[in-house]
Amino acid sequence: MSATIYWEAIDPNPKSLYVMAPSWFMECLERAGMDLPHIFSEGDIPVLRGLAAAMNDEKNPFKELIETIQENGAVNVWYQY
Repeated sequence: MSATIYWEAIDPNPKSLYVMAPSWFMECLERAGMDLPHIFSEGDIPVLRGLAAAMNDEKNPFKELIETIQENGAVNVWYQY
């Protein structure tokens, strides 16, 4: 079973990130010390940029998360089966 990765601005209106391999995405975040659930903020962007640089996919969930933080401020990210 595949997990869906969600994010929400601190207001309660969740949207999902496009993540091709949710377990890989969660593992990358865990190795970076950002286990889900996690509230991401501007301070997390440098680490997320490093993770994004490791991918050359057109759909890069780390870049999407960076853009989401830049547009919304702090966002809560979690997974749900």
